[in-house]
Amino acid sequence: MAGIYGRLVVPGIERSTLYTFESLFGFVSRGKDGYPGRWKVERILNRLNVLIAGLENLRIDMWCNDAFLSPDAPPGTPPHDSPPTPGSAVWWDSRPLADDGQKWMKIADDVFCINPNTHAVNPVVAVTYSNPTSRIPLLMKICPDTLAEMVRTSIQTDMRHRPRLHIDGISLDSVRDGSLTTTLIHELTHSDFLLGDDVTEDIEGMESAYGWAEAVYIARVSENDALENADNFALFVLAMFLSLNHWGTGVSEKMFDAAPWDLSPP
Repeated sequence: MAGIYGRLVVPGIERSTLYTFESLFGFVSRGKDGYPGRWKVERILNRLNVLIAGLENLRIDMWCNDAFLSPDAPPGTPPHDSPPTPGSAVWWDSRPLADDGQKWMKIADDVFCINPNTHAVNPVVAVTYSNPTSRIPLLMKICPDTLAEMVRTSIQTDMRHRPRLHIDGISLDSVRDGSLTTTLIHELTHSDFLLGDDVTEDIEGMESAYGWAEAVYIARVSENDALENADNFALFVLAMFLSLNHWGTGVSEKMFDAAPWDLSPP
């Protein structure tokens, strides 16, 4: 930071980061729900650092459908002893034993890409299962309709390359729809294998747990829930990657110029 006539100057990217963070997690200058603002920032940064460190040499079994699940086990397999539960059933994981398969799994009907009872397409993007003792500790499924939509969307986001500058008025949700990486980030934060006690959930806002409007609503109602909701975190990471624009309102805007700290907004 430099000074103009003795006034502290804040770079535009720092101001944008602050506004975006506060939209998704609540005010930094003061805490709500008993959480100091600085603690919230440190928690999000720590989660990101733990996630990055945990991804090194991580093995993930990735599927694009539910084909690894079967209603029937091989002959001679002991029957499962899981009691029936409405809305779910027990399925046989047909993957190799070395990949943590060959076992019964209780799966909710609504996390299948296609509901096994109604045969209707479920509004499921992806699902992650963790088993820290397995050779492959993470099993992740991304449904085919999600992958097809990522290919069809007009805005593609590849985090392996430098971010592009977007024209004003592009919604962060539409950018996210073309970002497989953002979906992976969302799903990976559900893994207790990677994050332990800091694992995220999908916390319902007005109607769902997904998207900018829901994430902002969740932050306004409960900053604690915002810290726990996977999409708040994933959207913040995406916005920080797309650093050529300001995303604090959920749509692309021109990045702020450097300005004295007390001009809000400059």
